[in-house]
Amino acid sequence: MSGHTPGPWSVQKHNRAGEPHYALTVDSDTRLIAEVGASPTDSHDEANARLIALAPEMIEALRVISAGLTNGQIERGESFQSIARAIIRRAEGGE
Repeated sequence: MSGHTPGPWSVQKHNRAGEPHYALTVDSDTRLIAEVGASPTDSHDEANARLIALAPEMIEALRVISAGLTNGQIERGESFQSIARAIIRRAEGGE
């Protein structure tokens, strides 16, 4: 069993005590996983929160890719390259 909270995780922007921050929650029960402070001087905060929120999906993608490579699979119905590209696209703010 893994040591992290299962995903999917979501990112929501909130204000707490007048300070913006990004809350990462579990989709199924909105339980708080982590918070990323939103600084007016750091434009990376939202991107950092998105990247953290994808952690459960990234580890699962790596497991799929690793298992396929171990078994000698070159391609599957969904190629390893498309799995990686989808994760990268989501981390960069795309859907």
